[in-house]
Amino acid sequence: MKRLVYFLLVILTVSGTLFAASAQTHEYVDLGLPSGTKWATMNIGADSVRGTGAFFAYGDVTPDYAVPGQKSGYQRSFDWDHYKWSENGDLTKYCTNSMSGAVDGLMVLLPEDDAATAFWGSDWRTPTQHDYIELWTNCTHDTVRENGVFGIRLTSRVPGYEDRSIFFPYTGIRENDIWKGYEEKVVSAYMTANHEDKFGDYFSFPDEQEMIIHVISRYIGVNVRAVYNQKAGCSPVDLGLNVLWATGNINATSFDERGDYFAWGSVVNPSSALWDTYPFGTMDNLTKYNTNPESGVVDNKTELEDVDEVAKALCGNGWRMPDTTDWQELVAKCEWTWVDSLTVPGYMITSKVPGYENARMFLPAVGFKEGIYINQPYADFYYYTSHLSKTDPNKAISVYFSDITGLTIENDFRYYGFACRPVKDKQPSALPSTLTSTSTLDKFIYNGQLIIRKGAKTYNALGAEL
Repeated sequence: MKRLVYFLLVILTVSGTLFAASAQTHEYVDLGLPSGTKWATMNIGADSVRGTGAFFAYGDVTPDYAVPGQKSGYQRSFDWDHYKWSENGDLTKYCTNSMSGAVDGLMVLLPEDDAATAFWGSDWRTPTQHDYIELWTNCTHDTVRENGVFGIRLTSRVPGYEDRSIFFPYTGIRENDIWKGYEEKVVSAYMTANHEDKFGDYFSFPDEQEMIIHVISRYIGVNVRAVYNQKAGCSPVDLGLNVLWATGNINATSFDERGDYFAWGSVVNPSSALWDTYPFGTMDNLTKYNTNPESGVVDNKTELEDVDEVAKALCGNGWRMPDTTDWQELVAKCEWTWVDSLTVPGYMITSKVPGYENARMFLPAVGFKEGIYINQPYADFYYYTSHLSKTDPNKAISVYFSDITGLTIENDFRYYGFACRPVKDKQPSALPSTLTSTSTLDKFIYNGQLIIRKGAKTYNALGAEL
């Protein structure tokens, strides 16, 4: 069992009212988390925020529902003999160890095996380990009994969001045909999208001062609390820098996934990254973005047009590919901490800018794609800029980062597939004088950012005065 213990954190208070929004008829609450993740207000299959809902085995979207007062005798049995991805004791999917079955290397649930996606649609997914850790560390925790239901209420401690909370009922687990633990009012296990071969990683909270990531058999039936699946690559985080950074790579459904890979100037993830599949010619036979007559048709274009710039084309709304100065600022003004406990390893990047020290984002190790293979996927970072190489038009200016070399500026072949982490230029921060004329506390959105007004002063969502 892996055990992560977090003690009760300082409570920050700002008055306000509960906020909840809906996505395809299912409600979520925005707790102001650094990643931008929004949490469902109830379990999958529940009819209220305090309802138990359905039980699922890891990677199996077939539900079984608890009946109040019925401890045993259910039609479905949660055991290895009835587990969807087990045959004769061996795993048939989500296996990384040949001793456990047929290795496929899948470390996180695919959408077709995700109960949240199957029941609520593509806007929703099962949270990862890191989603739960982020939730716990950014909230206060109170063990409560609400309308006769025991559970824990997590209330945001992010400045500007302290009036928002969610409730997790103690629901027990299902093993064989028995419903275990619900009578003790302290047992719960909520599914994460992660696993360790025959064991799943499950979130639990035995009391208000402690959370645990349980490692228990994947056949066990547990509840699922979904998160709203806004693509991380087009959702911003403000680190106090000159630009807003996206919380994830383009087409990543979670901040700790790699996302898709794109050749320079292409907005499509190629099945194979080669010169033969490159949209603008081949080496020394280029059809666009060329300054050298010996390399093809000369057009003297050295910067990607909007239609060929993947962040602008896929995210729109002011997003673009970062240039070298954006990356250099990210390195200079943030703390980079290596993390290897998420879906893929990478760096947790935390702002060092005064007033933004609680802001952070995760940059997964992505490597690069050549042919059908991802090279160096667990240690290195490659990202294109929108600029053509000044010395060789077959290449584009890129950035490379490793823990050995730090950040370096390179020229890489245009056909390579690189991930993309978009940025957005900030709007002017000056506030209209009409927004500072009252002595009451107000919250509102201005230029896409949460602004808190108290008296004659205004603050951003992290409490920094504007």
